[in-house]
Amino acid sequence: MKEKELQIVSFEQAVALKKLGFDWETEWFYKEDQELIRIILLNTCFNKNNFSAPTVALALKWFRDVKEMKFQIDLDYCVRISACYLEDKCRIIYFDTYELAESALLDELLNLIEEEK
Repeated sequence: MKEKELQIVSFEQAVALKKLGFDWETEWFYKEDQELIRIILLNTCFNKNNFSAPTVALALKWFRDVKEMKFQIDLDYCVRISACYLEDKCRIIYFDTYELAESALLDELLNLIEEEK
């Protein structure tokens, strides 16, 4: 992926998002063998065994819009994540880059949903 492109979710994140019902259109998807494929390629076939691979930013938007979860990433000396979906599970974590923080936040949100089951 090019430096100025948005980060795509990991295979594990894509699998977890599918389990939660993520169904937004994306430009990328993972096959069962974890191969990342761009949908716009000719002869590309997306089937029910594949996993949508949104950007991390789009996945976070889905959590805000569909799951109505509240969270934030603040920029200061380093990046701080506050994933405060449930008051008693509020976490603040520091990272060196915004992209690392976004991906970690997505993992935190996926874990919070999994813990609720």
